[in-house]
Amino acid sequence: MPAKLIVTVFGVLLIVLVNWYFFFSRRKSASAGVKEREIQEEKIIVKGG
Repeated sequence: MPAKLIVTVFGVLLIVLVNWYFFFSRRKSASAGVKEREIQEEKIIVKGG
């Protein structure tokens, strides 16, 4: 019985951790530069492409 309880608590803890990571963690933001006539441009570099 204690093993089932430990596995259940660990599973719930992992679910909380994953939800926190995807919904509440801070992420790096990116923004596009505005050129003439309010057109946004972003330079995309593909490595090995």
